[in-house]
Amino acid sequence: MTDLWGATALPGLWAVGEVACTGVHGANRLASNSLLEGMVFGARLAERVASSPAGPERSGALRAVLGEAPLDGIGCRAVGVAPRRWPAGGAAGGAAAASGTQPDVPKLRDTLQRALTAGAGVVRSAESLGAARAAVDEVADALGDRAASVGAGELGNLVQLADALLASAEIRIESRGSHSRREHPATIESWRIRLVHGTWSGGGAHG
Repeated sequence: MTDLWGATALPGLWAVGEVACTGVHGANRLASNSLLEGMVFGARLAERVASSPAGPERSGALRAVLGEAPLDGIGCRAVGVAPRRWPAGGAAGGAAAASGTQPDVPKLRDTLQRALTAGAGVVRSAESLGAARAAVDEVADALGDRAASVGAGELGNLVQLADALLASAEIRIESRGSHSRREHPATIESWRIRLVHGTWSGGGAHG
């Protein structure tokens, strides 16, 4: 999440385009939106960095993160995701260590992708999300040490993204945009908020 100049809540970290949530295009992101934002906010970001700002301003989507009511009326809600305990120091860990074999990273990645497509696609339910979460847990356990290789590191990152995606889908008990819950088909005004992953302290959000 950024202000209207591309600054994030973390000092020295700027974002633009696909990775940025400025708030000017709402919650549903389209490729054309990102291209336009890249052109406009890329130039704005460069201009802002050149002026050596002290920090982000209270504008755009970052207003709510910094503790102010957003201009668009869309607030924020923090979503806590328990960090996974990954084996360290080159240990294989998990199911791979128990079986004495190395994890098949490409196969595990395919399993993760298929599980999320089936259980956490556009149309979701508590049951399908639960099945997807179980599959993600199995993949993480079978992966073991995510520092073992580049492929293992990438898969570890995908597991973390899957955790965040599932947490958001489970907590949003309504249907909105490209998020459709079978058992909660209605759109609820009180859920017209952005879900932000991280810890909240002193009015700021930290990833």
